[in-house]
Amino acid sequence: MRELLAHLFPPTTTAPAERRLVDAVLARFLADRHRFSDILECSLSADESGLDLARFSYAFPDLRHNRGAIERNILAWTTALGPAPAAAARRVLQAARSPIVAQLLIGQAHSPTPRTKLYLQFSDDAGPAALALAHALLGTDRPTDSDTLPLHLLGLDIGPTGLASAKLYFAAPIRTYPGLPIPIDQPLWIHRLRDPDDPGFIHASELDLACTPAAWSALAAAPALAPHHAARTAFTALATAFKLRPRRLSLGLGDTRKLNLYYVLDEPEIY
Repeated sequence: MRELLAHLFPPTTTAPAERRLVDAVLARFLADRHRFSDILECSLSADESGLDLARFSYAFPDLRHNRGAIERNILAWTTALGPAPAAAARRVLQAARSPIVAQLLIGQAHSPTPRTKLYLQFSDDAGPAALALAHALLGTDRPTDSDTLPLHLLGLDIGPTGLASAKLYFAAPIRTYPGLPIPIDQPLWIHRLRDPDDPGFIHASELDLACTPAAWSALAAAPALAPHHAARTAFTALATAFKLRPRRLSLGLGDTRKLNLYYVLDEPEIY
C-alpha cells in the first residue's frame, strides 16, 4: 500500500500538505487493517479535462464506537491543510454526530486542484432525516428529482477556502441501464451541487454501481465506456504493476463525459 500511494502521489508533483495527509492516512491504515478490510480505497477519474490517478478515500467503520479518536484524527489532518478546511471539517464532524450517520470517510483528490473530501454515510433506516441533515449542512433546500429515494451518502469537497461543492448519492430503483451489458448492482444516482443555487442539481449527473472484477471485464468493453479509452488503459497498466480489485464505477449520464473507477489493493497479508 505504501508503494501504491507513492506511485499515485509522487513526491515531485505532490504538495507537502497533501503528502502529509497521505502519510497520516497510511499510518492509520497500518493499524486499522488488522480489524477492517477495504477501508483504504483508491480511484481514478476521467473527464473532459483529463485523467487523475491521485485519489483515495479512507473509511471509519467504527465511528459509533471510536468517535473521539476519529474526530481528533480528522481535525488534525484537516488543520494541517489550513484554517478554512479545518473549519469546514468541524461543521461536518458536528453533523456526523447525528445517530443517522453510520460511517464517516475522508479522501483526497489531486486534480484539477487538490481538495479534501469528507463523506457521511447514512443508516439504511435514516429515512427523510438524511436529506434534511444534508440540506442543513449545505445551506440549501433546492430539490432534486431523487428526493423521494433513500439518501445513502453525502460527499463534500473541501478546498483551500472551505466547503466547495457536494454530491448526494440516492439509492436508485433500477437493475439495468442503456449501454451497460449486465444487470447492475447497488445502483446510486449522483446529484452534484456546485453552489447553493446550482440549477443542474435537480437532475442526476452520474450513475454509480458496484463493480466486481468480473463486472469490470464486461463493462470495460461496453458502449458506455467507449469514450474512456485512456481511463481503461491507465487502469490496465496500474493493475499490471499492482494486484487490484475494482469495487465501484461511476458513469456520467447524457452528454456528461465522466468516469470514476474505485478499487482496492488486493494483497492479503500472510501471518
